[in-house]
Amino acid sequence: MIEPNDPNWNRLQAQAILARENPKIWLDMAEIYGDLAQDAGLVAQFTAALHAVWARGSRQVLTDYIAG
Repeated sequence: MIEPNDPNWNRLQAQAILARENPKIWLDMAEIYGDLAQDAGLVAQFTAALHAVWARGSRQVLTDYIAG
């Protein structure tokens, strides 16, 4: 477990939990990401990547990415 290290930790953690089911929720934090949540292509890529991390784990997703 990562120890809290950000003044916004509780909010970020809550958003991350919600984003597991709806990744766009993470990008909807406009004060961090601006209007990126309005870019359908970016939302689709982010959604696919986040689902891959949850399904296969970050280590495997990064290994696959590096392998090309």
